[in-house]
Amino acid sequence: MIVILDFGSQFTRLIARRFRELNAFSVILPSHASLEDIQKLQPKGIVLSGGPMSVYDPNGPKPSAGVMELDVPMLGICYGMQFMALSAGGRVEPGEVREYGKAMLSNYSGALFDGVTGDFQAWMSHGDSVTTLPDGYAIMASTTDTPVTGIEDSSRKRYGIQFHPEVIHTTHGKRLLENFLTVCAVERNWRTETIVEDLIADIRARVGTDRVLLAVSGGVDSSTLALLLSRAIGSQLTAVFVDHGLLRLNEREEVENAL
Repeated sequence: MIVILDFGSQFTRLIARRFRELNAFSVILPSHASLEDIQKLQPKGIVLSGGPMSVYDPNGPKPSAGVMELDVPMLGICYGMQFMALSAGGRVEPGEVREYGKAMLSNYSGALFDGVTGDFQAWMSHGDSVTTLPDGYAIMASTTDTPVTGIEDSSRKRYGIQFHPEVIHTTHGKRLLENFLTVCAVERNWRTETIVEDLIADIRARVGTDRVLLAVSGGVDSSTLALLLSRAIGSQLTAVFVDHGLLRLNEREEVENAL
C-alpha cells in the first residue's frame, strides 16, 4: 500500500488513479494525518503531494511529527519535494516568476528515471524552488529554468520532483510512478473487482443469517448499496423504494425497473 498525504493539490486524486492503473493500492490521507494512523496502514511508501501554498507560509500544510522519520521510501511532488528538502535542512526560495506549463527535461538520472530515455516533457506548476540541497541529497534532474528539478537521497530512498508525474502532460510520468512502486516493493495485484469481493465478504460476515431492510431513494448511494447487498445476501434483503415526491419525470419507474 502507498499512503498519499494531501497538501491541497488539485491533482492529488490523479496520483491515486495512476497507482490504481498500475494495479497498486493507495490511500489518500490529509497532510496532518497522525503518525499512528499512518503506521496502522503499514505503508510500503509515502507520497507527499503538491499544493498551492509556500512551505514558508505559517498556515501551510505539514505532516505530523515523526512522519518524515519513518523508514519507508518517500516521493515528494512539487510542494512535497520542497517540504522534503526544507525539513531535511535544505533551502527553498521564491522564484522571480511562477513557472506554469511544460518544460523539457533532458538532464536526469537515478532510480526514479530508470528506463526513461531521451528528452521528455514535464508539467511544472510552482513559485518556489529548492536552491540548496540537504545533506545526503543529490540533484537527479534539472531544466534550464529550474536547476533543481529532481532530488534523491538514495540511501534513505527519498525522492523529490518539482514537476507533476500524475498529469498526462508529463510524457513519462506514469513510468516514474511505476519506478517508485518498484523501489517500494509494492505488490501490483490490486483490481477494482477486489473492492467488490471484499465488500461482499464483509457484508456476509456481518449479516450472517439475519435479514436486512433497506430504504432506497433512487440515488446513487442507496442504489449501489442495494446492488451490493443483493449480491451478498440475496433473498435475505428486502429493499423498499421510497418515493419522496422530489424525483424527476418517470424516475420512479426507472428506479423500480432497475431494481
